[in-house]
Amino acid sequence: MTTERGKPYCITCDKPIEGKAEVIEGFSASGARPDAYRHPTCGPRQEPFVRRVL
Repeated sequence: MTTERGKPYCITCDKPIEGKAEVIEGFSASGARPDAYRHPTCGPRQEPFVRRVL
């Protein structure tokens, strides 16, 4: 995700990326999906903990 100025934002923490960034290619057949970016220290989002009551 980028802004009008072209500064990439992290898809995990929604903060601007100043230094290195991991690029997550946004593949689509038409080419309409842009690449996404993530800080190297931010990993994939954790799944929310859901406690099931039986």
